[in-house]
Amino acid sequence: MTISNQAGQIAQNADHYGELRLYKLYPLETTQQLSYLIQAIQYGKIWAGAPSAFNDPYDCQPAFKRDYPLEICKQEVERRWTEKSEQPLSELELERRAIHLMHAALNDPAMQDKEKAVLRAMNTKFGVACFTDQYSSVLMWSHYATKHQGACIEVPHDRGVLENTEAGKSPLMERVKYDPNRPTLALFEMDFQDSLGIMRTIRNCLITKAQEWEYEREWRIFADGPNKYLNIRKDSVKAVTLGALMDENVKKAVIHAARSAPHPVAVYQAKLSDTKYEIERYPVLP
Repeated sequence: MTISNQAGQIAQNADHYGELRLYKLYPLETTQQLSYLIQAIQYGKIWAGAPSAFNDPYDCQPAFKRDYPLEICKQEVERRWTEKSEQPLSELELERRAIHLMHAALNDPAMQDKEKAVLRAMNTKFGVACFTDQYSSVLMWSHYATKHQGACIEVPHDRGVLENTEAGKSPLMERVKYDPNRPTLALFEMDFQDSLGIMRTIRNCLITKAQEWEYEREWRIFADGPNKYLNIRKDSVKAVTLGALMDENVKKAVIHAARSAPHPVAVYQAKLSDTKYEIERYPVLP
């Protein structure tokens, strides 16, 4: 799916409020998961988990380049040598070491350390909250909302909702890209002194997924660190949709949370279509 087509589908997804919406699905198997949903409804607190917790083993896992040309290996050998010695290597020795590195890059300890550092940064510098631009995907409800027993919240598709009141800065909202190839990092060619550049590179890895996941039409919001709440604007959660197969006691708790929220939160009931493989919904609480 091209970005223009994806953007067109988002434009068609405006609801009766006349605004574009993003949706976050919640499984509701535990009291902790119900607490996450209530925190979102009432206070605009969205839980951002660690990238390492995603169910796709490829998600947020870049590939690493290992077939470097001789000139790049020379630069890397020279860089390492000058860190520990003021005496330059002879051209012959430089080339000998570069050739060795070129053939041994797969098992090079320095490269392995850099790879571990990048993966560690992905899981410690970022928390991720996942959204979609559709509320009616049967697959999404089946995979991410406890087989239609969970719920789905709505927020405006507007970066203005992302005010992080605690940190005094806005987190990032990014559309996920779908690609047949994993992002590939050429660590010998990266400037690890450029922290902003490294963060941009890492963020690109965090928003690239395999094409098989394209049906999710995913967006991600990043927190400054994993396993914490994102504080979006308190009135940003405009509605919650109850799963078609939601337990009645859980349903009562969610409706109560919406009724008692300090701002209006509409409630919808999802319904499995009688004639199609589709999700329908109708209003429960205006």
